[in-house]
Amino acid sequence: MSGLYDKSSLDLLNQELDDEIKKKEQKINQQKIDSLLKEGNTLCDVERFDSAQKNFEEALELDKDNVLANFGMVRAISEEFVNLTDAKIDKYINFVVKNDKDNLYIKNEIFKTFYKKWKKYLEDNPRDGIYSIAKLDELLGKYEYKLVLKSLEHYSDEGKGKYTKILADFYSKGIIVKKDMKKALSLYEKAFSQGEYDCAFTLGNYYKDNLYNGDEQGEKAYDWYFKGGQENQSDCLSVLREIQRKKEEEFARKYYWLLKEDVCIDRFKKKNIDNTTFRSIEYYANNNKSDFKHYLGVCYFFGLGTDVDYNKALEYESEACNETNFAEARRYVGIICENGLVNNKKITLKDAFYWYGKAIDLGDVESMVLLANMYLNNNDKYHEKEAYKLYKAAYEKKNVEGAIGLATCYINAFGTNKDNKKAIEILKECKNNFKAEKLLAKCYSDFCSSEINYEEAFKIYLKNANKDPESSYELAICYHTGHGTEKDLEKYAFYMEKAAKGGFAFAYSSYAEILEERKDYKTAFEYYQKAVDNGDWKCNIKLGEYYENGYLGSVDLTNARRCYETLIIKNKDNKRALALNYVALGRTYQKEGINNYAFKYYQKGYEIDKVG
Repeated sequence: MSGLYDKSSLDLLNQELDDEIKKKEQKINQQKIDSLLKEGNTLCDVERFDSAQKNFEEALELDKDNVLANFGMVRAISEEFVNLTDAKIDKYINFVVKNDKDNLYIKNEIFKTFYKKWKKYLEDNPRDGIYSIAKLDELLGKYEYKLVLKSLEHYSDEGKGKYTKILADFYSKGIIVKKDMKKALSLYEKAFSQGEYDCAFTLGNYYKDNLYNGDEQGEKAYDWYFKGGQENQSDCLSVLREIQRKKEEEFARKYYWLLKEDVCIDRFKKKNIDNTTFRSIEYYANNNKSDFKHYLGVCYFFGLGTDVDYNKALEYESEACNETNFAEARRYVGIICENGLVNNKKITLKDAFYWYGKAIDLGDVESMVLLANMYLNNNDKYHEKEAYKLYKAAYEKKNVEGAIGLATCYINAFGTNKDNKKAIEILKECKNNFKAEKLLAKCYSDFCSSEINYEEAFKIYLKNANKDPESSYELAICYHTGHGTEKDLEKYAFYMEKAAKGGFAFAYSSYAEILEERKDYKTAFEYYQKAVDNGDWKCNIKLGEYYENGYLGSVDLTNARRCYETLIIKNKDNKRALALNYVALGRTYQKEGINNYAFKYYQKGYEIDKVG
């Protein structure tokens, strides 16, 4: 601090001084304004209006928001509330009305009367050619169109769709303006965007002559009818229904014979069934064309051109079964019954057997395979023989799935003697079939078979490794064991990772071991857990070790015990493993100092191991 005051004290004194000066100036200004207003009103009293205006203008220069000064200008310009013609008066009247918070002037009868006359005058004699909306509607009602053009344009620009639409009508019909359809269409579109949704019908009608020819004009018509329909415009909705009906009829006529030839469901499924095609199929199905009931059922089954709906699929396929000899219809009823695709307790597997049988009676090879699959699932010798017969019959009819099923029977001795040689011969006939190739590779890898050929198995696994996680797994095993190729642990790890990340459950534990070697314990634990979740309960020993030894960051003996206890339940028939599990369980108690339990489980493990 220096002197008597510091800098902040001086600033404060200066601010107070400035405020005092401003107050004095404002007081002087207010005194001057009051004087000018008084003199101006006196001049109005003696009808010296020009001089009065000067006084009020000078007052407004000092305070433009002074209501009394604005009111004085109204009084002077209107020559004591008489003259309405001078445009200068408008802004002063509007200011007074807007800012007269205490209604001192609005309640004044003389001003109130003058204000009403002024508003009426402006309606009849707009300053800039823009009538009020009320006056505009009045003039339109009287067909005085020549007076309204500028007002219509003004309110159109302000976003009032009603007047945009009227303006569009003027240009489309040549009313008081030169006919201009391009401008009319633009205005109708603008009116639609401003909420006049019935303009969509007008626009659609303009373009509709080409509606069914599929050109650009027709597309525009449809687009506008569609936009109107979205806004629930009844006229547009009616047109859309008619368009849809005609499209369905025309499309159905065009595709009727083409679709009728497509009784083979595999060919039918490959067709590009869009919603329009679906509607044409639906049209004929609902007009008593029995074959199309089958096609419609297939559409609902696969979701072709519509959503998947198994209830409707069953409904239409059942009708087709009653009205046609389509084997495919019976097959799809069988598929729905076998897989429980509809919520109907009355439908059982017996129904599936029945309908597959009916389809087979009509020569349906695919149903032979499906019924054979059901027989195999019964897990008894009688049904295995029936499955073998059906697979063989399907194979003899050149059906690939039948061939694969028959080969499976030979490999596993289902309903016949084990014969890998025959299985290989059959599978070799299935050229470029992924399932057949995988089964063939398993035949070549079967160490119990006289047809063992690791090199050929390796080639198949290598070919399919990039598209199938199971093949990646088998290829990894080849690299690990050296079967069919040289041992390569890097490639083993690469393909085992590929198989595990591809979701092949058998690869989880092997990939976890690889991760463990890399000391990536967290990810290894995740894959051991995945293995357990997918039925590989032996991996519980690894989970237990991770918990027990704190590989995840902290020791968790409770969860370790849970894992070992699970193994004790599962390992009842494996004495050596069971003994080790009891020892591991005892070890967790010993680590917690609960020695009586530790001794108990150690002793149990010792006794089992001794007996084993």
